[in-house]
Amino acid sequence: LNGDGADELFGGYRRYVPSANGILNIASYFSFLTKVLPKPHNKKSLYNYLIRLLTISGKKDLDFYLSSTTDLFEDEYLFKPNYIFEKMNKLIKDTSLDALSKMLYLDSKMLLFSDLLVKMDIATMANSIEGRSPFLSKYMLEFAPTLKNEYKIKGKNTKYILRELSKKYLPNELITQPKRGFEVPLKKWVESDLKNNIFESLSNNSYSSNFVEKSFINNLLDKKFNISDEKRAKILWSMYCLEVWKRNQ
Repeated sequence: LNGDGADELFGGYRRYVPSANGILNIASYFSFLTKVLPKPHNKKSLYNYLIRLLTISGKKDLDFYLSSTTDLFEDEYLFKPNYIFEKMNKLIKDTSLDALSKMLYLDSKMLLFSDLLVKMDIATMANSIEGRSPFLSKYMLEFAPTLKNEYKIKGKNTKYILRELSKKYLPNELITQPKRGFEVPLKKWVESDLKNNIFESLSNNSYSSNFVEKSFINNLLDKKFNISDEKRAKILWSMYCLEVWKRNQ
């Protein structure tokens, strides 16, 4: 049994908090400061969180959603519009939901089914294990969207109703734990362990250059962009994974 779906149905990510509390409306008045403030280099710092908040608050529609979910190429590289962008934009604009409900809906439709559940399925099947997601039962999928937002995000507390319910069964030190992702030491891999592999894959006629300009890739490899080490690592890792996937087709 796993907990997949709980975050997307009941508001488990920290990035939902500003949308639920109307903080973005206030932050938008100061979004221009991102053009003059230095870029953050510590992902877990309060300063990084504030910069992300200001950046997100200055965007709308698809740009807003992508900025709040992934900052991979954000403000560093502009992709040409395509049918996928148009489809996502239509989905965002056509839904008559409040800001929080819209994010939960989009994450459920996109991130959950195209990424998180795929990862879980690969990991379990590779070890001959049957994974089951109770939160994605028909009952839960019908029930969760009917709840008022205050049962999902209350103040800065995420998954409020689940945390309250868990008080009947779990010790308080577990209930109040912050959200933790299953992250890997990406920066270290890109800077040392996999550095030569990444440079070799992306320096020549890479498959990624069909989608991203070669000059951008080279400048990224040579650290000629003023971006955080974490963000640089994520972009390089993304393109490197594309190279490995193409090589094994």
